[in-house]
Amino acid sequence: MKIPLIAASLLLLVLMLSYFVLAPTSDVNTESVNKMKVEEITDNEIMLNSPHSTEELDQETVNENRRKEMQRAYADLEMTRKQLKSRANLLKGKIWGRELPKEQAAFVSHNMRKAFAYLKNPAMLGAYFELEEIRVEEKRVSAILNNLDKVEALLK
Repeated sequence: MKIPLIAASLLLLVLMLSYFVLAPTSDVNTESVNKMKVEEITDNEIMLNSPHSTEELDQETVNENRRKEMQRAYADLEMTRKQLKSRANLLKGKIWGRELPKEQAAFVSHNMRKAFAYLKNPAMLGAYFELEEIRVEEKRVSAILNNLDKVEALLK
């Protein structure tokens, strides 16, 4: 019973010694890290000195600016949608249980359905390709809000 235990401990000792002998030293690791840093620096210098790098950098800044403008415009669109949702819900509460003449009821029903249909499935930021598309959508929401203003005026 002692022989397998002694053999296992000797095997473990041999494995540990071979690991320490064969493992790379810290000098090798620091040399490889320094070599990688030098390669990165030379790659950056090549990119800065190449004729295409300024064009690429300009294109990246243009794309970044375009993305920021689209995000700002989309945030404005979201605020307008939030106003539309609030207004439609308030009017829904005012209309609930009221009797209106047939023509007025048709007008109110049409505009309320149009508002809630728009709010049901709004397009996300990724659905817009250009800034102008977001602005057109915001104008559409503003027009629906104006129609709800007419509905509110009709109810008074």
